[in-house]
Amino acid sequence: FYCDFMTDAERDENVRVLGEKTGVPVAVSETPDGAAVRVTEDTSLPRLAYRLTEKDGVLTLAVPTEFAADQASVILDGILSARKAFTAPAGYEENGSFTIPDIEHVKGDVEFFGETDKPPLTYRVGEDVTFRITLLRNGRLVRAPKLFWDYSLDNGKRKVGTEDGSTGQIILTLPGCSVPGCGMLTVKAVNVKGIDLTTYGEAIFTGGVVFNFEEISIAVPEPDDFDEFWAGQLARLDAAPPEILEEFPAGREDDVFNYYSFKISTCDDPAYILVTVPKNAEPGSLEVYVQYYGYGFGTADYVTRSNCICVSVNSHSKENLREGAYYDQVRAELTGFGFEDVAREDYYLLGMILRDVQAIRFATTYFGDLWNGVDVTVSGGSMGGFRTCAAAALCPLVTRAETSITWMCDLGGSTVKRSYGWIPDYTEAHAYFDSVSFAERITCPTSVYAGLGDWTCVPSGVIAMYNALNGEKTATFAQNADHGGRGGPHSYTYEVNGDEVPTGVSTPIVDTGVATYPVS
Repeated sequence: FYCDFMTDAERDENVRVLGEKTGVPVAVSETPDGAAVRVTEDTSLPRLAYRLTEKDGVLTLAVPTEFAADQASVILDGILSARKAFTAPAGYEENGSFTIPDIEHVKGDVEFFGETDKPPLTYRVGEDVTFRITLLRNGRLVRAPKLFWDYSLDNGKRKVGTEDGSTGQIILTLPGCSVPGCGMLTVKAVNVKGIDLTTYGEAIFTGGVVFNFEEISIAVPEPDDFDEFWAGQLARLDAAPPEILEEFPAGREDDVFNYYSFKISTCDDPAYILVTVPKNAEPGSLEVYVQYYGYGFGTADYVTRSNCICVSVNSHSKENLREGAYYDQVRAELTGFGFEDVAREDYYLLGMILRDVQAIRFATTYFGDLWNGVDVTVSGGSMGGFRTCAAAALCPLVTRAETSITWMCDLGGSTVKRSYGWIPDYTEAHAYFDSVSFAERITCPTSVYAGLGDWTCVPSGVIAMYNALNGEKTATFAQNADHGGRGGPHSYTYEVNGDEVPTGVSTPIVDTGVATYPVS
């Protein structure tokens, strides 16, 4: 017995069925050439169809998708149960259809897998897109009453529809975008009345494609005095060298690292940081690694790396490592921060950025005898990705940036009908805090990560940010990944290096329909 795609457990189950039904010991073949029975995938078959054939002494069972692997034993069981013994004559062929389980109700082990007829970063403006979306439980086909889909383009166009979900798959050919940008598709299971069977984060496909990747840029040009404004803010910070205002109990101790909790001075509100340093480090041997956090109200956490002075910066001018009630009060005080419509000098994120830069300056001076004098990495996701971009743009000490699912990208995107996400509305004041504008001033090596189904920090904004980077750069885009990174074990990632135009091989997706063969 041999299968092109089964897991070991699935293969063993088929071996068991064959052995029971034939009364003949069944061995596993390591190669297809050595098999008497082979299971393979044939995408030209209609959905829920199988074909059983004999050629050169090999009995081959073909199913239309590898996700129907668990049906192989059921099909073989049905065929063999109908016969006392089964010997396929030369050239034998049999066609039939099979059924798949119903999801009954969506649970956490149900997921979608999405494919496109080209690599998703490679579409050109106006080019149609074909999606094949498959509903799975534990990696195998299941059916739902209906599958609802919602498709949005960065030219303001939107299409929605509901398809039959009885085959566990839908194939959609949808229009391309008329301008450089993205198309984002959401699919979820619904009942016959169209009522959602899912809760957020369970069995939802959220992915997309990109049109003219290399041409996506900031929608509204940055303010003419962007550099002048930030030079003035950094001058204020220069006048306030970082000093320790208070050292708190570290709250942690081990044999490998020294732990510190500091309150340090800035030109405005103080910064609260946590620091770890490897014990017994040689002078001049350590890099600096700075961690920034996403949108929230809690404490920073210690980060440890064997070769680094690690700094974690609280998002707010608030103490770290406090009790929960303290951060409940922080939330009550600061809910909605970053979305206020105020002058640029009064904008909440200004103080955050200055504290982030000051943390770098502090680490490279206070621990200057241990720092190697060269390497400073800044890293963060979501709002932490925005903070990473700002710090890398404004602090020349930074030698590497790692930003993921980056917030505050292309704030003016909504003015040209791009998908918008969860970011502040565009204002003249907010324009001084756009991650795309910061990226244009980053010259150090930078890595970027984004989800093609991220409706919080939409991919078109992140791509505009990536395209604006002026140093060595790489990006990873994940299909069927939202802001939380959910994508499932079958989701793919796609890489971009430098200013290359993404390319890839097309794989036509043909809808062969539902099987109409009689069940044998």
